[in-house]
Amino acid sequence: MDLAQLVDVLKSTLVHDTAVVHSATKALFAAWGTPGYPTALLTIVQDSERYGGASFAAAIQLKNLIVKHWAVGESGEDLIDADDRVTLRGNLVTVLLELPRNMQR
Repeated sequence: MDLAQLVDVLKSTLVHDTAVVHSATKALFAAWGTPGYPTALLTIVQDSERYGGASFAAAIQLKNLIVKHWAVGESGEDLIDADDRVTLRGNLVTVLLELPRNMQR
């Protein structure tokens, strides 16, 4: 899924229709193992002025992905690509410090 599609799916998680939210959430979880996905989320988080609510939704998705899958599981399955790990390590703290206050909590 490209960046524009990802933004649309993230925005879909913010609507009041539970069927739409469920479908969007399912699509996001399916993308978790895709190389470039965490970096795309980080890109959206960085530009909250451009992406609005999608930026907040991306921050939540990125947090959940990191919390659940940063450590490689016992099965050896790694859902975060090595290049994405390098990008996240190099940029995450800076991005977090630059976020609007309402997104830092």
